[in-house]
Amino acid sequence: MAIAVTAYAAGALAHGSGFLGVYLASVVLGNAKLPHWPATRGFAEGLGWIAQIGMFVLLGLLVTPHELGDDIWPAVVIGLALTVVARPLSVVTCLLPFRVPWAEQALMSWAGLRGAVPVIVATIPMVNGVDGSRRIFNIVFVLVVVYTLVQGPTLPWLARRLGLGRGDEATDLGIESAPLERLRGHLLSVSIPPGSKMHGVEVNELRLPAGAAVTLVVRDGTSFVPMPSTMLRRGDELLVVATDPVRDATERRLRAVGKGGKLAGWLGTGNGGDRGDDRRVDREAAFRVAGLPGSPRAAGAFGGPSGPFAGRARGPGGSYPGGRTARTRRPPRACGAYAGHSQAGRAMVLAFTGVPAEDPCTIKAHPDRTNSA
Repeated sequence: MAIAVTAYAAGALAHGSGFLGVYLASVVLGNAKLPHWPATRGFAEGLGWIAQIGMFVLLGLLVTPHELGDDIWPAVVIGLALTVVARPLSVVTCLLPFRVPWAEQALMSWAGLRGAVPVIVATIPMVNGVDGSRRIFNIVFVLVVVYTLVQGPTLPWLARRLGLGRGDEATDLGIESAPLERLRGHLLSVSIPPGSKMHGVEVNELRLPAGAAVTLVVRDGTSFVPMPSTMLRRGDELLVVATDPVRDATERRLRAVGKGGKLAGWLGTGNGGDRGDDRRVDREAAFRVAGLPGSPRAAGAFGGPSGPFAGRARGPGGSYPGGRTARTRRPPRACGAYAGHSQAGRAMVLAFTGVPAEDPCTIKAHPDRTNSA
């Protein structure tokens, strides 16, 4: 509250816009990692509702209904000019350097003047006694009311027609953080929404950084301490404890799994940490999904001395390049890792591990199985 008042006062003293100063201060605070953020947000939302109630009461005292009839058609014409010409041109001009897709620009162009801010700004000429300010206020008021009723309900329909907001996209997690100052840690409250790909992921498959752990799960009003094999579901609430050094990495990893599932590192939604570690553990998950025995790390499947991919050189970050490299001699048993398993399982592991098709362990050692595919 004090920051908002200071921002308005600074803008007014600089002969600028106090409203713009408050807006910029709100953007900065909204994206800052404040301590005890849930309580701070609840206080700010309650204060905002009180301010909106008082604002609409004051606007109701300023509006004279019988004077609005003569200003309806001028307001509609001005609104058409803003919606069809002025706003699309301003959106294209501002977003052209950022290469925003045309569908998103079209949606932003259709979203016109709504809410009470334009009406509040229109009261400034009235307070200063400017000639014709009453009619300006009436036109702006009618404009906001009409286009809120017209554009508001059509925005979801237009978004669907433009192919925006598809239902198959993963929903981001709701994560709140409270600092544990004396313990030098953070308590993260994680909500799994219906569209999250964290549904069906086991706790040990989250692969949180060292120093972070899921300590409690709340499901259907019941709290319990999860096991490593506990499968997470939609609607679960998780309590994650993380130390100060890994707090940000933990949140990034949770959001990555919420968008990409257990193989988030391979789907371009990695946690921003060691890329090689992400891919290694994701390959292990690929082995489990494919139904192949054991862990590729335990069996030496990724460059181990006795694994089927022994001798393949590691690339940067621990990954295995697709190019051919010098190979060491493989024991005969190593090339039978895929024997007896389905073609789909072998193909899935090959897709996630990046081993080229000409690898002798997958083709030359099993010509009958490969040719039958």
